[in-house]
Amino acid sequence: MKGFIRKYGLLIIFGGIFLLSTLSSPTFLSRNNLSNLLRQGSIVGILAVGETLVILTGGIDLSLGSMVALASVLVATFMPQSIFLSILLTMLICTALGSIDGVLVAKGKMPPFIATLGMMMVARSLAMVIAKGEVVYGVSKSFYFVGQGYIKGIPVPGVILALVAVVVFFLLGMSGWGRHIYAVGGSEEAARLSGIGVERIKISVYTLSGFFAGLAGLVYTARLTAGYCEGAVGYELDAIAAAVIGGVNLFGGEGNLLKAIVGAFILTIISNFMNLTAISPYTQEAVKGAIILIAVYLSLRR
Repeated sequence: MKGFIRKYGLLIIFGGIFLLSTLSSPTFLSRNNLSNLLRQGSIVGILAVGETLVILTGGIDLSLGSMVALASVLVATFMPQSIFLSILLTMLICTALGSIDGVLVAKGKMPPFIATLGMMMVARSLAMVIAKGEVVYGVSKSFYFVGQGYIKGIPVPGVILALVAVVVFFLLGMSGWGRHIYAVGGSEEAARLSGIGVERIKISVYTLSGFFAGLAGLVYTARLTAGYCEGAVGYELDAIAAAVIGGVNLFGGEGNLLKAIVGAFILTIISNFMNLTAISPYTQEAVKGAIILIAVYLSLRR
């Protein structure tokens, strides 16, 4: 019985929440609402991919929400010059900031919590300075497709998440790099003694986390049609919660990427359900906080 719950428990929870939402709100299954669910869930899902990679090595990344806001401001600011260059520069900057996190953790021996907390503050401050504390308009209408368009009837953010998930899933399961990530998280000292480049692995996962934060920021901006320096607050907690709900061990070395993505959609459905049933935003934050606490507690108990 315990093995059954461990294997299928997440899907049972997902199905139960989905059914409860369907029965509680007549608009839950509307095409518009399901599209919105997939779009928002995909943003959190993309962040959860990066966060999962970091947590698997025994680290944590608290900078993701601020990086999304910075990416949003950067792409909106650069876009009047060139759509391509705005995307390229935004992705390069976010990836570089992720690399800095990795270097601070791997080579500087700085605790991941402190390193990424500092980067969270730096990225948010940069976003505020560049945007001058205001919403940045000027996003090209052709760019809206990334956040609002469809490919074969599927919202584009969902397609982007699917591509990211497939690539990273196979890299984790079928490459030496993926096996080394689990090894580092399982026992850093044992991984080092076996010849694994621990520092290189750590830098790579933080770099990818920054890359995925930039990608999520692009989708976020295209969805909202402007750059928001004060946006994406708490997204890093959603990503962490998604990973933990999906069974990723906070101490590293254990976890499934696809389950982390399911965790992202569980959180998104819960938020959507509370919005549809007109639950106060303040109460919503309390509920999400409780979910995070419970998820972390259960993770530590495993």
